[in-house]
Amino acid sequence: MKIYSRKMNPIIQELDCKKKDRLKMSIELLDALLSVDPNDKPALLARGSIYLRLKNAKLASSDFSRVLNIDPHNLRAYHLRGLSKEMEGKFSQALKDFNRAIDIDPNFKIAYDSRDIVLTRMGRYT
Repeated sequence: MKIYSRKMNPIIQELDCKKKDRLKMSIELLDALLSVDPNDKPALLARGSIYLRLKNAKLASSDFSRVLNIDPHNLRAYHLRGLSKEMEGKFSQALKDFNRAIDIDPNFKIAYDSRDIVLTRMGRYT
C-alpha cells in the first residue's frame, strides 16, 4: 500500500480545493453584505477570519483594523489581528495586539498562548 503525503494525495488536494472554493464564495457573500453596511462588525470579523484561513494576512489585518476603528475594545479583533501580524512576520505588532487583548480581558487565555508563541519566535521567551 502506497502512502501519500498531504501534498501528493489527490483526494486531499481535491478536498482542499473545494474548501478554498467555499471560503472564496463566503467572501463574496460577505463582500455583498459589507457593501450594504460597511461597518458590520460580525461580517468584518468573519471575512477577516476567512482571509486568515486562506493565509492572506494583509487583507485579514485590514478587516480587523476596521473593526477596531468601530469598536476599539473588541477583544476578538485584537487577537485575530495579532495572529495576522504574526503570519506576516510582524512580531512586535502582533505582541502589541495580544497584550492589548490581555489588558481588555486578563482571563482571555488564548491571547496569553498566542503572546507566548510570538515571544518564543522573537527569542524573548524565558
